[in-house]
This record gives sequence, structure tokens and C-alpha cells, in this order.
Amino acid sequence: MLQYRQQLSALSRQVGWGCTPVFPPGSRHNVPNPECPKGGCINEVFLLHGTTAEGLAGILQSGFDNTRSGQRNGRFFGSGLYFADEACKCDSYTQAENGQRTIVLARVCLGKAWLALSPKPDMKDPPRGFCSVVGESNDNGGVLDFREYVIYQGTQALPVYLIHYKHTTRCSCTRCKFSSPRG
Repeated sequence: MLQYRQQLSALSRQVGWGCTPVFPPGSRHNVPNPECPKGGCINEVFLLHGTTAEGLAGILQSGFDNTRSGQRNGRFFGSGLYFADEACKCDSYTQAENGQRTIVLARVCLGKAWLALSPKPDMKDPPRGFCSVVGESNDNGGVLDFREYVIYQGTQALPVYLIHYKHTTRCSCTRCKFSSPRG
């Protein structure tokens, strides 16, 4: 928690509280921050992160670690830590253990976010002057089914809750819809 608070403070000094909001005011994704001046924004938001049991153990022990990014999945926006605002996006990065999957709900400080409309797989950091990358969805001119939020320093995210769940035989989520045998 201390490293996250220090990172939040450093980002507020770096870019100020005048970031363009990623989510509209009042969104369920925005984290209330008493330090934020009225009308100010540092883009501290609640986002989801899908992971494996092994990945979860590492997150719980040491926090988010961007040096492990891309070990299991692609790097659409380089070697960063990927988050989403849709659980179905995160579900594809989980692995069932005894039928149970886990998604992490995290506080993520995006700071000044750079909007990416196309893949940038060689990125190691956000562009100069930015703190994070938002991969835009098809609906907003990008190439993704769902938005992705990428940070390049693990201390920009703090795990808050674990969401444990199972797919059932009558599940109608995107994953089950496409993997179920059709009659």
C-alpha cells in the first residue's frame, strides 16, 4: 500500500491533477480521492486483472510485477500490466483450478493516459509525458473488442479484492457461448 501511495503522489507531482478523465465523473470505476482538488483528476480507477493461480500467488506476495508481463499471453501494447473494465475480457486470461477462476479488482493510477488506436507491441514505457496506455475498443476507433488499460510500473496498481467464480453448465458468458457444443 505504501509503494502505491508513493507512486500516486509521484504521478500527481509529475502530471498534476489535471488529467483528461478516462471515465466520466461519477463512474463506478473512479476511486474517490480526498486529496484530489475539486474538478481535478489523476485517473485513479478500479479495474480488473485476470490471472492464473501462479500469477495470483505472486501478486498477493509481491504486488503487480511488470517484468512477468507477456509470459503467457501477447503484448499488444508492449511489456506492461494489462487491466480491463469488463470481466469477460479478464476471464480469457484466467485458468480454472478445480473449476474456480480468479479475477483481481485493483486500484490503478493511470495518470495521464495515452489513447492507442493500433497495436504497439514494442513499447516498454508509455510515450513521453504519459503515465499509461489505454488501448481503445472498436467502438471508439481502436482495434480491440474491449478497452485495455496498460501500466508499466507495478506500483501503479494495488490489489484490493479477489473475485472467485466458476462457469456453470448454463453459463451464457462469451467464453461459454463460443465453446459449448451447438445442437
